[in-house]
Amino acid sequence: MMKKSFILIICFLLLLGCTSSTKKEKVTGIKEIQYKALKKKMSQNVEFILYIGRPDCGDCMAFKPILEEYLAKNKNAGLYYLNTKAYRDAAKKKDATKEEKDFYDNLYKTFEIDWTPTLEVISNGKIVKQYKYLDEAYYEIKDRAKQIEKQKEFVKKFKTFMDDYFKEDAS
Repeated sequence: MMKKSFILIICFLLLLGCTSSTKKEKVTGIKEIQYKALKKKMSQNVEFILYIGRPDCGDCMAFKPILEEYLAKNKNAGLYYLNTKAYRDAAKKKDATKEEKDFYDNLYKTFEIDWTPTLEVISNGKIVKQYKYLDEAYYEIKDRAKQIEKQKEFVKKFKTFMDDYFKEDAS
């Protein structure tokens, strides 16, 4: 009996030692990430926030000051930024490589987005949480006062999304 217990304890300790916890990537501010670096990061045992947007997107332009204000108030907070415009432009150019075309074609499927800007918490290469700033329903609201209230709700949800992610770092 003692021998079996000892073997079980050793097996448990070995299994515990073989499991690795996901390491939260330390990023401050908005750090643009290129495809190859993102692809590598997606294969690692790390967790991070990815901001998917583009500089010619109206909602992204409205969201950026909100994001920058949050990051300015939370000095240890940060995320990676994937500029989809850069990949769209690269995929559409005359001498685009197959990799550029394939990446852009699969970009929205890979990151499960149908709207920009989108924030995603990625852990071990998988999306575990997602936030979208505004949506089509927002634009269907005809009453401007109600639309403004809805926009405030999106901002509040954004702050909660970010606070939830970074609260562990604060303790």
